Amino acid sequence: MIALLHSRFTLHFKTLLPLLVALLLQEPAWGQGNRKPNKWNLNEHHALSLGARRWGVAFGNPAQYTGIRFGIKDKNANINGLSFTLYSWGDNYQKAVVNGLNFGLFYTSASLVRGISFSPVFNSTNEVTGFSFGTLVNDNRVLNGIGIGGLAMLSIENRGLSMASLGILSDRISGVAITGLFLTAPEKLRGVGISGFKLESDDIKGFMVAPLITSFDHQQHPIHQLKGVSLGLYTRADFIKGIHLSLRTKASENQRGLVMSLVNHSESTNGIQIGLVNKTDHLNGMQVGLINIVKRKYTQQKRYRWMPFFNFSFQKGQGGNPSEKTRQKKLRKDGRARKKQRKKKSKGGK
Repeated sequence: MIALLHSRFTLHFKTLLPLLVALLLQEPAWGQGNRKPNKWNLNEHHALSLGARRWGVAFGNPAQYTGIRFGIKDKNANINGLSFTLYSWGDNYQKAVVNGLNFGLFYTSASLVRGISFSPVFNSTNEVTGFSFGTLVNDNRVLNGIGIGGLAMLSIENRGLSMASLGILSDRISGVAITGLFLTAPEKLRGVGISGFKLESDDIKGFMVAPLITSFDHQQHPIHQLKGVSLGLYTRADFIKGIHLSLRTKASENQRGLVMSLVNHSESTNGIQIGLVNKTDHLNGMQVGLINIVKRKYTQQKRYRWMPFFNFSFQKGQGGNPSEKTRQKKLRKDGRARKKQRKKKSKGGK
């Protein structure tokens, strides 16, 4: 009896094996039309479906599928459900869309993920709405939700919560960013930024904590504007507004609000300076410290330039002290002029 069953099973297996191989190599109707490839190509839409043609459990690279998909390499697949691949490299993910879970063992990528994107090594997507995680590096062009990188977090537009042990680099951040060493947002940083060593951005609004708070290109120019609350060791910006605590604070143009540091220096102060040494060219407010200096560059008064413990003045912009808005307009105008010059140079180079 057992020998009879064994012979029948062997017969059926030998009959089904060529059929399974043919299905694996066959190109489905929803793939590349009626063209038959000459050889197996991982970039083509081949798949074996356990279920219907467009749903169930698929092995390979279907063009569109609902259910669970297992594959070696992803190429522009549209998956609704769970997608498990070994890697996705190059330009093969430019049109890939996953609604659900996108998992890549070594490298995962997709054009759009609505749900969860995860990789134990390197996670990369054009856009994620949901949760994105990469054990080593998490790279998302646009992040809407939560992004975590074991070592580093990279993006162009970051809207949500970002965390990384070493550093976070994004052109624009709106939300909460927490990192161990470096937090860099060259264009703007909005929300909450916490870094263990350095925080860099040209435009900051929100609550910031870092030992060094500087601009992206701090050797050439300081932060354009710093608004909100900041806590650090060294803070430098053109315009400072809000409450700021540091060992040394420098406002190249204007300071509004409360600043508490060992050494405070600003060109124009509209608010309160508290520290050991307070220095400003023009004061419209109070200074509290051991040494208080007002150069009065824009006024004609000569008294009270140097005062111990306390100094005050409530005279707004006499003698032509430029307002903050006027200075901002001038800076924007200069920026537009520099952009035009760069465009002319690039055209001339072509």
